[in-house]
Amino acid sequence: MKKRILLIGSLPPPYYGSAVYFKNIVESDLRVLFDLNILDISDHRQDLNNLGKLDFWNIFHGIKNCFQLIIKLIKFKPKVVYIVPSSNNAYLREALFILLVTLFSSSKIIEHFHISDFDKFYKNSCPLIQKVIDYSQRKVYSVIVLGENLKAMLLPWFKIDRIYVIPNGIIDEVGDVEVSSNRNGNKILFVSNYYKFKGVFQIISIAKHLIKVFPDIVIEMIGDWGNDYFYDLEADVIKADFLNQVKINHLGKNIFILGPKYNEDKNIYFKDSDIFLLPTENDTFPMVILEAMMWSLPVVSSENIGAISEIIDDGKTGFVIRSGEDVKFADKLIYILDNKNLRLSMGKEGRKKFIAKYKLDNNINLLRKLFDEI
Repeated sequence: MKKRILLIGSLPPPYYGSAVYFKNIVESDLRVLFDLNILDISDHRQDLNNLGKLDFWNIFHGIKNCFQLIIKLIKFKPKVVYIVPSSNNAYLREALFILLVTLFSSSKIIEHFHISDFDKFYKNSCPLIQKVIDYSQRKVYSVIVLGENLKAMLLPWFKIDRIYVIPNGIIDEVGDVEVSSNRNGNKILFVSNYYKFKGVFQIISIAKHLIKVFPDIVIEMIGDWGNDYFYDLEADVIKADFLNQVKINHLGKNIFILGPKYNEDKNIYFKDSDIFLLPTENDTFPMVILEAMMWSLPVVSSENIGAISEIIDDGKTGFVIRSGEDVKFADKLIYILDNKNLRLSMGKEGRKKFIAKYKLDNNINLLRKLFDEI
């Protein structure tokens, strides 16, 4: 008999890293290897501004999820319950899920953290929330993080041998396709939602330095506007400020806001770009970096942010620079743009590392081993 596993997470839409990953594992070969049951806790509103928000609909939907969970626990009787936790108000829902699992089953609970700031969330919470976190974490059997340097945030609750490292993985959409034929050395690609903490304003600063050497440089930005929880800024404010800065710095011929793109509509830009840029201030394991490596793009991103420095081999598959050092970002971009052979070599090395470590098959195999072990 196959081991029964209940997967609890959010399926897209809306589209963001952990939702896309959850969709990938739900549709993976794990369906064949185990008896899977899915509790989709997304409300499928397209607006990213609803994530983690304590509004009436989210509260109603959370209560509905609790009843759905109880029914699944009683009828399905899972051996393992897999939960993707948050580091905002939504964690209260996940803590309630953990309590319900312990009340209505004898299942072992695995948490898969796609975040890098759970310890900060705990520290900044009120004493009551801290007690809820302490209690719920004591009920969890083991946890998964996305990088070695992310283990430390969970050491207050777990012994090191209960913390597993399983890097993200994505489906290889490239295969043997030639991806460099249309690249002409003047396109930089940014893919992420347009939050301040993702580095969108750094891009303006970086572009001001770039155009001194490459006046025709093109920076294409794929994503969507959303409320920035990190800086507590509303989407309309970010958008107005960003577009105004593009205008006053005369960057309208260099920076292009393309909006959200999915699937092949997005892949076209990966195919035709020369470098991938993500000057983020707050991230865990950006799957867009894996996409860039998949498409043989050198990656320039932020040092010591989440697991980024573990993904990018500095000087080999791209460069990592301390967030906020915009001149250094520009200098590295100029260096890559000026050296075609280096650009192609970094792209090839990134592709090799992607194949070796970050294909979805590798990720699923590690998950399978963990589910078998528990």
